Amino acid sequence: MGSGGDDSSEVIGVSFPVSGGVDITRARCGEPRQLINMVIEHLTDQGAMDPALLYEPPFTYLAPTGPEKLFDEEKVARLVTRIRAINDSAVA
Repeated sequence: MGSGGDDSSEVIGVSFPVSGGVDITRARCGEPRQLINMVIEHLTDQGAMDPALLYEPPFTYLAPTGPEKLFDEEKVARLVTRIRAINDSAVA
């Protein structure tokens, strides 16, 4: 998921730092990646995902108030856009 020596990870179009630049006041280590992995698992199991599920359990176990707890607004928007694009391609 990141290239060797790179300090960020690109997951379904959402890039976030995985070392050095992590803002520990907004997220504990690993939680952003866990949330993205949960999204991937859901999409793999179900084939589609309503982005509103990001604000419901089990996603709220990691981010009680939603993905904005772990990502800035722009990254949340990109995540939702990516989920919708995957949904659209699954329906087509």
